[in-house]
Formats: sequence, structure tokens, C-alpha cells
Amino acid sequence: MPKAWPLVFALLIAGCGGGGGAALLEGSSGTVATSFSNASSFNGNTSALTSYTTLDGSVNGNTITISVQNVDRNLETSFISPSLASGTTVDLSGSTGSVVVYSDTNGTWGATSGTVTVVSHTSTGVQLQFTNVVLTNESGGATGSVTLSGTVTFVAG
Repeated sequence: MPKAWPLVFALLIAGCGGGGGAALLEGSSGTVATSFSNASSFNGNTSALTSYTTLDGSVNGNTITISVQNVDRNLETSFISPSLASGTTVDLSGSTGSVVVYSDTNGTWGATSGTVTVVSHTSTGVQLQFTNVVLTNESGGATGSVTLSGTVTFVAG
């Protein structure tokens, strides 16, 4: 299943994973302020992720997707909820549709617990808050686990 993640994100970013129709919001700029902690046998890059070379976000139906790339590091998020209103939180340990995936040159790690909250969702963009998102090894040479926290914002335009 881990090899399917790129396909899942490609479909969601293309606008096929939401409620149908054209994306309500799309953007390619914003801010990234995330950090990594509690690394346990983690062989990935634990430097704070606070900038990007590419940031793409969209809201389509009941899905928010955000893709952050910084050279050889990627943070992919798909937030699926019946409500995308500010304050909506998804518990990743019990979610079947929302995912957070981090990858770098050593491999790929996927979320097994933690929460993602819509801090704001307006006509000008979306801000997501990651709280104690535990990422564990999924594929490639990835080992161990790490905790991700912080925010990612995309600006529509």
C-alpha cells in the first residue's frame, strides 16, 4: 500500500478526490512552520521544515490537499472531513481518509497518530495545524519514527 501514496496524492491534487467539480480554492504560495521531535531510530532529516521550493494547495469538496517540497524533502497532507470549517479536527489514529506523509532521500514515513486541525478556511486560503503527528517508516530505506508539529498555510490565487 505505501507505493500507492504518490498515486493517491496525484489524484487528490488533480481534483479527483473531493466532492467533485472544480476546486473551490487553489494556491501555490503560503508559509510552512513545522518541526520534528522525539526521533526514535529515525534516519530522516529532522531539521525544521520552514521553507519550500514548491507549495501547492487546494480545497475540493470535502478535501484539503497540501503538498510542500523543499529540495529533497516532501510533506504531503490530505485532510478529509464532512466539514472543513475552522476548528475542525481529524484524529489520524482513527481516520480512514486523512493522511500525512513525509519523505526525504532516506525513504517515506506515514502518520499513525496525532491530529490535523483546520485553523482557518477562508476565501483567501487555508491553514492547517499539525499536533503530535507521529510518523513511522513505510517504504524505501526509512527507519524509526518522529513527531511532527506546526502549521502549513496556503494562499489562494
